[in-house]
Amino acid sequence: MRPQRRNEQGTLFAPDALDLLTEGFDQLASVMAVTLGPTQGPILNALSSGSVELLSDAGTIARRVVELPNRGRNVGAMMLRHLAWRMHEQFGDGAATAAVLSRAMVREAVGRIAVGVDPMSIRGGLKQALPAALAAIAAQSTPVDGQRALERVATGITGDPELGAVLGEIVELLGSNAAITIEEFPVPYLDREYIAGAAWRAHPATRAMIPEGREEIVLENPLILLVDQHLAEVEDVRPTLELAAQSTQRRPLLVISVKIDDHALATLTANHARGTVTAIAAKLGSTAMAHTDDLGDIAALTGGSLFADVLGRPPRRAVREDLGSARRVVLSRDTLIIAGGGGDPAAVSDRSSRLRRGMASLAPSTLEWKRLQGRVARLSGGCAILKLGAQSGTELSQKRAQAEKAFRVLTGMLGDEVVPGGGVAYLECMTAVQSVRESRTLPGEKHGVDVLLSALEAPFRQLALNHGLFHPPLALEEVRRLGCGYGLDVLAGTYVDMRQQGILDSVRVTRGALELATSAAISVITTGVVVLPPVANRKRRVTS
Repeated sequence: MRPQRRNEQGTLFAPDALDLLTEGFDQLASVMAVTLGPTQGPILNALSSGSVELLSDAGTIARRVVELPNRGRNVGAMMLRHLAWRMHEQFGDGAATAAVLSRAMVREAVGRIAVGVDPMSIRGGLKQALPAALAAIAAQSTPVDGQRALERVATGITGDPELGAVLGEIVELLGSNAAITIEEFPVPYLDREYIAGAAWRAHPATRAMIPEGREEIVLENPLILLVDQHLAEVEDVRPTLELAAQSTQRRPLLVISVKIDDHALATLTANHARGTVTAIAAKLGSTAMAHTDDLGDIAALTGGSLFADVLGRPPRRAVREDLGSARRVVLSRDTLIIAGGGGDPAAVSDRSSRLRRGMASLAPSTLEWKRLQGRVARLSGGCAILKLGAQSGTELSQKRAQAEKAFRVLTGMLGDEVVPGGGVAYLECMTAVQSVRESRTLPGEKHGVDVLLSALEAPFRQLALNHGLFHPPLALEEVRRLGCGYGLDVLAGTYVDMRQQGILDSVRVTRGALELATSAAISVITTGVVVLPPVANRKRRVTS
């Protein structure tokens, strides 16, 4: 590579622009590449506060690097950072793979440009070869086959076979609409608990509603009043209490409201204490619009009507048909569980479908996507608690991040297909890409195809390198000798048939990483001018 101009000029022209972009791109990619595979060690990030954190997710690592010292290199690093975050948002995984692929393309292309190959011709060759590689990946894909496949994928992400087995079991049992809540423990611990019904964060309107010495109160076959407004006066609850008292066998009453003022609450507790009606009031832990959404979900599940100011119907006008029902309700000091809701299954399915359509336009890593996923899971009854512990807070934080990442990938895989993991799917594309090279007539385009061919080997080579006991070129030679579908099981340290061993990757992530990596590499190698912001207008650099 040519010596760089060490200056802070406002505009960089070729060839200096490409040199500096490549150096920054490569610098960040080299850090991210260390995290590829389950045998990698975590990255230690020193925070400005003086503390440190352990990071094992390439997407998170990329977000922590906000600026490199040299402005030209920094532009290159930020291009890779953008690629990593797109992978994280769209797929929840694959940022390290995309970085390794893109770094290999940039390195190979820059070497060819240095000896006179036209960057635009390389771009053309890459664009010609990419569809053949993507088609070859699709040809290898097969449906997810049972819990073992899910377990192996989760183990490949977390590096923990026991955690992988638990996550695989949860997703296999609860399906693609599953949701998990993670409970943390300050000691090594791993377990799971399945919720029989739909659960919300909630608490009693007054602690006295749960008898002393008990952790929860259980209502069998209750009537349910749902109110998205304040219950203030006695008349706001009296009609519903009378309906419950007149019901067969005096069914218990659950009231869920935004707020219950003293007069209304006193009426409920007095009737409960006298034994006239078993009446319990609960408040959901959600706020604002989320509160309204949760009440609407409960209304669909239980077949009740939602009373709200915007609907123009006060709860004092409630009739029997407005009250929802359920087989069983359990209210503890922090959780409300509704099992066997009496709602119309078609209405529940329609509401769930609308939520899924909303999820389709969001990135899986966003908070809104996670919130909608939790709502869909409650409507379908697919909720579990993952109980996770570790010896230190740092280790626990790392385990939690890995579990959340693996869970996102597994739930996405159930509606998708899988390909051989460990970089083998990319190796199996090389024959198809080679045929494209043979059909190119322009020498420059052949160079572009060669750039992609070199990159397709890169993830496998990096996994072998990260393992530490394999020489990447020799490992690559060995899997080629063994034949189609063979790769390196880095956890066991042996060569295996990846499908038979259950080492698989999501086809969406595999394709997405290659597509985005190629796009990023093309952007780097075809950039001729970089305009840098004036130094005087730049904000103080933040390091973490």
